[in-house]
This record gives sequence, structure tokens and C-alpha cells, in this order.
Amino acid sequence: MGRDLCLVSNHQLPTENLEILAKALAERLHVNIEFGFLGDPDLSAFLDILGEDGIIISGSITSRSKLPTFKLIDENYLLKELYNKYGLEFFSLPVAQKYFSNSGEMMVSKQELINGLFGPSYELWKPDSETSNAGGHELFFDINRVFFTNLESYFCRWWDFCEIFRGYPSLLSHWSDPLEEFRNEIMHYTHLFG
Repeated sequence: MGRDLCLVSNHQLPTENLEILAKALAERLHVNIEFGFLGDPDLSAFLDILGEDGIIISGSITSRSKLPTFKLIDENYLLKELYNKYGLEFFSLPVAQKYFSNSGEMMVSKQELINGLFGPSYELWKPDSETSNAGGHELFFDINRVFFTNLESYFCRWWDFCEIFRGYPSLLSHWSDPLEEFRNEIMHYTHLFG
């Protein structure tokens, strides 16, 4: 069984607010950004708002119309809104049991849930080149309070990566140029965000 490389790096992005983060990303990446949250009819019903499945766009940052449009999603938006409305009573609602329990037993403590709800958790999706005419997107970055996961930069599977550094000449000669390109791409995003 193989493993893909997943790159994690610190950042200096403003994550306290979805719109502020969208502006910062649009400026740094030179793209347009639509931002919003994941819709869920079950959660929305407790907030007295019309709920849909899928991505609900609440705003956009448009630099130039010819630039690609990325989507920035707040993964915990509805849960945070429910907590703001109901406080600790939120965890007694049937909808909370659906999301956080296993056979009626809470899987994590309420304090762990509260910490998770208020820690920023965003996904940045870029237009998928193969499905962009149909509006398709693919995951680009996961962004949290202090780090981001770079899902854009891909080099090889974990074991091949290890073998390069173990000194296998055939792999090193085959991978040296792609490895350098990979390292430069990682450096680009790390400098851009950090």
C-alpha cells in the first residue's frame, strides 16, 4: 500500500474571517474568489434558513473577469452559527447527536468540539481544468489557523521519495529535475503564504 506526499507548511494568512481571507488569497494568488460554506439542510433547519446540500456562495472577490475563479469554503460555518445561537444546549439537539455521536455516545468531549468549531478550517478549491466548463473544481489547499496543507504540489509516492535520498543512482538521475521543480513550487507557495 502506497502513500502520497502531503505537504504542510506554516502561513501568515488572516484566518479570523472568511471574507478577509478571501481578499488575501485573491491578492496573493492573482485569482477571483467566491467564498461561502457547505450547506446542510439538517443544520440549516435549526437556524431557520433555507438549507441546501453543496456549496453556498455568500460573497466574491473579483479582481478581473478573465482570471480563474477559486472557491473558498468555511467547513464549520453552520456548526459555529448553531453554537452561537444555542450555546451549550446545541450539543443536546438531535442534529448534534447525528454529527458527533456514535450510537448515542459522544465521540469527543464538548470542549474538544468547541475548540474545533472555533478553530478556522477552510478549503480552497481551484477550477478543474478537465471540468472547468461544467463548473467543476478540485481541492487546492486546506487552511487552518497556523498551517496549510498543499494539495496542489505533487511529486511522487512516499517510498519513491525515500529511495531518492537513499542514493539510488537510477532514481536520482531520473528524478533530479522533477525534484528540483517540485521543491521550487513548494518554496513558491510557502513564501507566498508565509
